Amino acid sequence: MTEDTTGGLVTTAEGDVRGDLRVVLVGGSTADPSHTRALLAAAVQAVEREGAEPVVWDIGRHPLPPMGTDRRAGADLCRSVDDAAAVVVVTPLYHGSYSGLVKNALDYLEEGHLRGRPVGLMSTTGRAPSAQAVDHLRVVVGEMGGMVVPGQVIATARDFTRVGTELELTDPKLGHGVGELVGELLWVAERLGGVGRSERAGLGGRAADRPESAARPVSGAQSEAVNRAVAYIRAHYREGTLTLDEVAQHVRMSRYHFSRTFRAQTGRRFMDFVAMLRLSDARVLLADTDQPVVDVCLAVGYKDLSNFERTFKRWFKVSPSRYRAACSRGRERRAPVPR
Repeated sequence: MTEDTTGGLVTTAEGDVRGDLRVVLVGGSTADPSHTRALLAAAVQAVEREGAEPVVWDIGRHPLPPMGTDRRAGADLCRSVDDAAAVVVVTPLYHGSYSGLVKNALDYLEEGHLRGRPVGLMSTTGRAPSAQAVDHLRVVVGEMGGMVVPGQVIATARDFTRVGTELELTDPKLGHGVGELVGELLWVAERLGGVGRSERAGLGGRAADRPESAARPVSGAQSEAVNRAVAYIRAHYREGTLTLDEVAQHVRMSRYHFSRTFRAQTGRRFMDFVAMLRLSDARVLLADTDQPVVDVCLAVGYKDLSNFERTFKRWFKVSPSRYRAACSRGRERRAPVPR
């Protein structure tokens, strides 16, 4: 795992310059070797490939003292998050939720530290994929005002290989998923200005991903039927009439079996997956076009404006209009100064 703390400008192979974007990555496990640490290392490498600056908090090897014993111990973490454009949290699944180490680290952060900041979530889960830890973290980070992007990475033990005394993420699909999540996170950060707390407009809730990358929650083990279902959903979600029964029939599964299988292998319920796709489109249209909100609503597959606004606000904790305004403020902050 490498960490660039020089603050120097980094340029990716594609020519994107993101040296002014700092990403704080918090996670780890006391296990040695650790799948969670290996996933954290893969996330750091993805941040570096995108040309942003990673700031790593391996709370497995360097745990913070229990919250309440010495609050000053978390001051550096708070300052790091304040200065970051985005945050990544990596946790093992532990007793059906996220780990106590992650809980303790989040306890050091007050609500203002995450408010309006995009946050990406990743989890390791043992033998079988499970979204429980990520789902619980979405609630907590959302309550703290963080913008939890809907893309996620859920890794299992078989996605890693032991190399010497350490573990490495070697599954190519998971590696691609980590890169997509980091790309999604930085895309949101750039739309919001890519700045720290001192310059950020107050905007809470969740953000959806751009359509070309987000609609692929990663579990590492999707069957052919689920892959066909995902392809069918992606082709038809804008039509506004898509139902679970229709997709189940398309892949020749019963409604009940398809519903359970889809969630087990993607980490999402069918209705949440469809909403994510639609809100992915909506986010891009709101950020990058001047289309009226009602036109955006119809374009992404919603028939009713009030339902669209309700769903948008439930995911993002902010109305479509406020989201568009925040993106506009971000573009203004990043605009070159006239000479």
